[in-house]
Amino acid sequence: MKEASPVCASERLQHVFARDERLIDIIAGHSPQLAKLRNSPIRRIMARVTTVAQAARLCGISAETLVAELNEALGIDAAIGGDVSAASPSSVSPVNEAANAELAARPEWSLGGAVELDVRESLRAGQEPFSRIMETVASLEDGQLLRLRTTFEPVPLFAVLSKRGFAHHAERHGPEDWLVYFRRLGSGAARGEAQKVASVLSPCEQEVEAGVLELRFDVRGLEPPEPMTRTLEALESLPATHVLLHVNVRVPQLLLPILRERGFDYSIDESTPRVVYVRIWRNSMEQ
Repeated sequence: MKEASPVCASERLQHVFARDERLIDIIAGHSPQLAKLRNSPIRRIMARVTTVAQAARLCGISAETLVAELNEALGIDAAIGGDVSAASPSSVSPVNEAANAELAARPEWSLGGAVELDVRESLRAGQEPFSRIMETVASLEDGQLLRLRTTFEPVPLFAVLSKRGFAHHAERHGPEDWLVYFRRLGSGAARGEAQKVASVLSPCEQEVEAGVLELRFDVRGLEPPEPMTRTLEALESLPATHVLLHVNVRVPQLLLPILRERGFDYSIDESTPRVVYVRIWRNSMEQ
């Protein structure tokens, strides 16, 4: 019988949990932020887009430590071929690594010119502050810093803003108390990108036929898993007389089965080059 391969840092949590559901508690027990993995609907979303390495970062432990714990629980000797280090993706683009180090070594954030944003209460209330953060980023003037207070180290946000020209520096001040500084490295181009991302969070509404309103929800500027999570949030309050027009660059394969589970139907239009339109409506809506 072929011996099971060891868990590695690049493996998606979806595949890890498919091996043994006991592994959910191992990861969820390390961090209040990941405790939500015990909730089945949320787990179906998070586990598809989160790697073991990313989960370890959110837990505040090394990828090697978490990989070792998971393999031990499975009774697998990781030494038989698992490459832990090869699959620990950086949350920051390489060009910004030096800038992040420079930011950490300089005291500019202690001076004026910083915009303060505290999302700790929103997070504790179970709310998603991504739109507020991106709107604040879009409003930053050249040379301004963003001082973000949050309950955990926002690793996914580092990747999103790094690609838009921002360096960051994170400090942990206590349990569920992080202070993160963001500084734009280039010109106003990064601000334009941030404005593009923020704009999709306010869908445009238009009447497409008598009694039917269509909400255009453009997610092309967002980083995974935001296109899926933001769409699902929008659908929670979608009236029966509305259609949500999800605009993407590809068919959202992970989103489609979730739509069926939640009582929505959809159509896919790939007739436009490099753009995919997914129209989503409640099954109860009269056609």
